[in-house]
Amino acid sequence: MSATDAEGSRHGIPRGKGGLGDGELPGIGAVDSLPVPVHQVSPGYPARARRKGVGGMVLLSCLVGADGRSRCIEVVRSEPEGVFEDRAVAALKQWRFRPAMRDGRAVEYRIRVPFRFDIH
Repeated sequence: MSATDAEGSRHGIPRGKGGLGDGELPGIGAVDSLPVPVHQVSPGYPARARRKGVGGMVLLSCLVGADGRSRCIEVVRSEPEGVFEDRAVAALKQWRFRPAMRDGRAVEYRIRVPFRFDIH
C-alpha cells in the first residue's frame, strides 16, 4: 500500500475514491492537527472512459480554508490527461473538512488529494 493510500485509509476515505496525500504540506509542527474530510463526494465515472475501459488517476492540490471548504484547486498530475480532471475537481469542490488547527484556531492548509478511477 502506498503512503497516499495509508494516509487516506487513516482518514476513512475509501480506496479508489480519493484520499489525503502527503505533498505540499508544511513541516512537522506547523499545525497541531491536519484537515480531516467530514463530507466527501465521489466523482462520477465519465461514460466515454467507462465504455472504452479506461482507468486512471488525478492528483489534486487544494487549500482547505479555515471554514473547512476546499479552494484554489489545481491539477498536479493526471493519467491519462484530459479524461478525469473535470470530474475530480467537481467532486473535491463539494468536500468539507474539519480544518487544520494551530494553537486552538482553525487555519488554512494545503493538501493533495488523489482520485483513482478504476473500472472494476
